[in-house]
Amino acid sequence: MVKFIKRFTGSEVTKRLLRYTMLLITCITICTITETTIFKDVAPLNTLIDKAFEFAMVVAGFYIWKAKNENLHKYKSDEKVGEE
Repeated sequence: MVKFIKRFTGSEVTKRLLRYTMLLITCITICTITETTIFKDVAPLNTLIDKAFEFAMVVAGFYIWKAKNENLHKYKSDEKVGEE
């Protein structure tokens, strides 16, 4: 358990942001499915899970963009950083 905690918190900020977001998405999904099962109301499925996954895609896109720019700097590419 201690190894898991060190591995989970001992990384750089963007990796922690990505991990915490995925943990949050998992919790929201489980809670929404449980609530839907108990109360027989499907309205939360339209909003909570949809918005949670939109947030996850923004975080994942930022992480991929940051990794691309770091690799461009690392390998000293002739491309300008930030241009597609």
